[in-house]
Amino acid sequence: RVVGRDDQQGPAIASYLAETKKPKLVAVIDDATAYGEGIANEVEKTLKAANIKVLPREKGTDKTTDWKAILTKVKGKNADAVFYGGMDATGGPLLKQGRELGVKAVFSFGDGACTDDMTKLAGAAADGLLCSQAGLPPQAADKKFLDAYKKKFNVDPILYAPFTYDAANLLIEAMKRANSADPAKYLPELAKLLIFLKADQFQFAFVHLVGSAWENRKWLTPRKSAVMPYLRRALDLGIKKGVHCYTEAIP
Repeated sequence: RVVGRDDQQGPAIASYLAETKKPKLVAVIDDATAYGEGIANEVEKTLKAANIKVLPREKGTDKTTDWKAILTKVKGKNADAVFYGGMDATGGPLLKQGRELGVKAVFSFGDGACTDDMTKLAGAAADGLLCSQAGLPPQAADKKFLDAYKKKFNVDPILYAPFTYDAANLLIEAMKRANSADPAKYLPELAKLLIFLKADQFQFAFVHLVGSAWENRKWLTPRKSAVMPYLRRALDLGIKKGVHCYTEAIP
């Protein structure tokens, strides 16, 4: 993984909100998706740990564009700040309608709503919003990459483009060094590259196909016998290099 996780991003935006705006009462809203609810949970946990009162959770969906009922409740409770876990397509209308209803609270968002489209969706209401990003802004990337991306796609790169580019090239280089596209052969080479690059932390994850859980039941949880060879090789490599290693979520 080449960008920050939600359990890192959530506490970051919550801590920033707490330290800079010093709210006493915060409303937390999410879109009921794994991303939105997950980052909202992390924000709520961090705020409560800082002894900041959080209102009972409000929920919409990833298609909700009419937030007036929820925002009216938030206004009635006099919340000092609002955090929304969700994307810009729903976060923009939330912010715009909040200002139209006279909600004066500070609005904050995760990276899903930390986009240029928020200005288009929320208009002038977007001024002063707080949001977090899971990595450095694209402008921090190498100028050659930025120019090549703009020339190829005729748009400026989004936040994740430089990270995705680096991740893809690391995989390609690892496969070249292993002379194989077999994960059992190229993952150790990838680990060597990451150690060489002095990556602070890296992890390998097993993923399953998107779709019906029943149709993909064979892929949802790999057999331990299939997982262990990868773990042993990765742990052996890390231990030899003096890198702290651990495993998690092994069924």
